[in-house]
Amino acid sequence: MKAVRNVLRVLAGLLAVGTVVLFFFNFAEVTFSETTNVLKLTGAELAFGADVTSQFADAGKELVTFRSGWYFLAFFAAAFTAVFSLLGLKSKGSSVASLITGLFGGITSLVVLLDNPIGYIDTGRLGTIYTASGVSFSVLAFVAAGAFLATVAANIAWLLVDDKILVNASKGARISIFGKIGRFFKDYRSELKKIVWPSFRTVVKNTVVVLVMCLIVGVFIWLVDWGLSEGLKALFANNNSSSSSTDYNLTTSSQVVSDTSETSLAESSLTESAS
Repeated sequence: MKAVRNVLRVLAGLLAVGTVVLFFFNFAEVTFSETTNVLKLTGAELAFGADVTSQFADAGKELVTFRSGWYFLAFFAAAFTAVFSLLGLKSKGSSVASLITGLFGGITSLVVLLDNPIGYIDTGRLGTIYTASGVSFSVLAFVAAGAFLATVAANIAWLLVDDKILVNASKGARISIFGKIGRFFKDYRSELKKIVWPSFRTVVKNTVVVLVMCLIVGVFIWLVDWGLSEGLKALFANNNSSSSSTDYNLTTSSQVVSDTSETSLAESSLTESAS
């Protein structure tokens, strides 16, 4: 049993590392309506973007693709899965982490492959010149998704074998994983039997109380909102009337001053004429 466990541990590590290596091979080919050139991208280029000027020399300008968010996540999931799987050779906790990241990476990859592939590839500056008409993923892209899931399966297998070894070594003192799961559902079922369900009359009564309280709270909030709204309207109305009054007084004062100045000038002119 220990030999089987060790083989499964090593297999999980190799599968995880192999998944990362696959990302550096061709994953996708993108065709365009305006040119016969085909854009070829590795998994890493899908994840981080790439300079594809050499593939489209007829464009006469520097062209780069942008990273795909989904493949960016998948690449990092592959990297973390590999690290955790290698650490899992010494630590069981790392293998559990590898199981989680591997499952995440596998699901992410399958979503891209099985959904609408062209929607997950950002052609960047290239897309401003050419219109992508189709995307085809290579077999290696599907192999990488399968490698994610195979890593998860290998980790689960060695954890179960390790649990079996520990249970046998404890001579019945330790419960297996399946035993723990069975106990959980058994305890859950027994706790459900202890629940005292309310009668129909009690349910109706409590429902009416809740609805009435909701109505009261709703009316109270509406009254507060209406009162504040009306108060603000009155306040702004007073401010506007005060501003109008002030403007009128200033205008009147200016007019009086202007009339006085004109009268003074007229009197001065008459005096000078008389003299």
